[in-house]
Amino acid sequence: MWRDTDAVGSWSWSGGERRETNATVYSHGAEAELLVNGRSYGRKTAKECKIVFKNGRYEEGTITAVSYDVQG
Repeated sequence: MWRDTDAVGSWSWSGGERRETNATVYSHGAEAELLVNGRSYGRKTAKECKIVFKNGRYEEGTITAVSYDVQG
């Protein structure tokens, strides 16, 4: 598999609590919203099917990405 990041399909990072991290979302939608434990980190526009949410803090729990088409 070719990729330009060291991304993994997981949100498990033992010992990483509260460390600064980026989350990359791959989507065919026009925008995506990132939620960590139900808290939104906002919506961003996709560039070439990729959106990077920078400078978040890792916390144990659930990460969800919601993709939106051009109509929202």
